[in-house]
Amino acid sequence: MNALWRAVRKLESSGRELVFVYEAGPCGFGIYRGLTARGHACWVVAPSNTPRRVRDRIKTDRRDSLKLAGLARAGELTPILACTIARGCAVCRAHGGGFDAL
Repeated sequence: MNALWRAVRKLESSGRELVFVYEAGPCGFGIYRGLTARGHACWVVAPSNTPRRVRDRIKTDRRDSLKLAGLARAGELTPILACTIARGCAVCRAHGGGFDAL
């Protein structure tokens, strides 16, 4: 994570408005909370909702990032509702209550 925050600080030094886009994954919501706490726009998109060509079988971080940037600029991505700490706790309580009833 330190490398990510170093990269963010470097991008912040440009003085431009930053918008971060990435596919949801195991550590994604922590990154979302960190970026929004720094005042940046952050879109988390579901991998299943990301348009793909049939012949795109090779998956690399570089290709994925370029593809996500292009799709975001074109307006073809739909961000998912990201978990904030308050929302995440409410969801956990809701699931916990449901499991207790079983």
